[in-house]
Amino acid sequence: MSLKKRAMISFLAVGLAFSMPLQVGATATQKKNEAQQNLDSTNRQIQNLKEEEEQVQAQLSEKGKELSDILVNQEMVQLDITNTEEAMKQAQADLEVAQQKADKQYADMKLRIQFMYENSTSDSFWTAILESKGIADMLNRIEYVQKVEETDRQMLEAYESTVKEIEELNLALEEQHTQLTALKETYDAQQAQVEAIIGELEATAANYEEQIASAQELASSYKKAMEEAETQIKAEEERRRQEQLAQQQPQGGSGGGASKPTGGSDFTGGSGVNPSPATNVSGQDIVNYALQFVGNPYVWGGNNLETGVDCSGFVNQVYKHFGINTVRYSLSFAYEGQAVSADCMQPGDVIVYSPKNGIGHVGIYIGNGCIVEAQSTAAGITSNRAWNCRDVIAIRRLI
Repeated sequence: MSLKKRAMISFLAVGLAFSMPLQVGATATQKKNEAQQNLDSTNRQIQNLKEEEEQVQAQLSEKGKELSDILVNQEMVQLDITNTEEAMKQAQADLEVAQQKADKQYADMKLRIQFMYENSTSDSFWTAILESKGIADMLNRIEYVQKVEETDRQMLEAYESTVKEIEELNLALEEQHTQLTALKETYDAQQAQVEAIIGELEATAANYEEQIASAQELASSYKKAMEEAETQIKAEEERRRQEQLAQQQPQGGSGGGASKPTGGSDFTGGSGVNPSPATNVSGQDIVNYALQFVGNPYVWGGNNLETGVDCSGFVNQVYKHFGINTVRYSLSFAYEGQAVSADCMQPGDVIVYSPKNGIGHVGIYIGNGCIVEAQSTAAGITSNRAWNCRDVIAIRRLI
């Protein structure tokens, strides 16, 4: 199976995984389960794609090494070809010089032979015999002429031998050049073939990267859908708990029928309830820390002061920063810490409000009659509402 076909099959497999829609109108739990299934399926596809991409990358690495070896061999062969061509040029030059010397020696020898045997000079063979003063002198003259002739012949043979050696060298160099050229052509063909394979592998790897990126993007959307479903589940659980707490609390007191927790302070009528702090934490430090997050979003069931919290999560996380662990549900704060009357409120005290539509609320008093709170989805975390913006059921000091 070709790389392109295999990549296409992987792409289609991912596409099938991506096409699994969440049910419309399903409950939060169903949506969460579907999102989890889709997320798990997509993550498996991502893992498969990554494994296949790793295989392609391994092949790329192997072919890259192969191409590197070919290029090194090409360079070495090209160097040998260049050196051979230089040697051929030098041999040709040497051949021309040797041929010239041989030709000149041959010409000179012919002249000397002609001069000695056809002219009557002191160096001629016949003159050496006729003009000798005795047998010893004649022998010496004859020997001299023979030595000249022998020397000429040896020099000519030497030049001719040199010419032959250079011609043979030329032939050997030409044969070597032919073989090296053929070897280079083989390496060139191998290079083209490997580069074509590398090109196909790179295209396949790029295709895998695109598929992985798309799968990761979809996985992110499934994860977000799952988180949203979890938030809805927590919000529903919170609503049910709030309803249960509201049903369990005794009714009474004043202020528009607001409920008052057992042990709480009746701030609408009572006064002077101002307990001493039970910790070394400053209420103003609580307020200063909480105000840092004004403007951040409100998220049902959220527990992150940066990315989003609900009202009880906001108070819980602020106090947790100072090592004070609290409950996580708004109405339950009415039983935390110590009761405080309205005329003795101090920055950092927690104010608990009666439920609206079955959902309670809680905030932190910051002074000057205002609270800091995770107000609503529309408003986010704010610090501009009056402490008695809703019916209060308790004021508690948690420090």
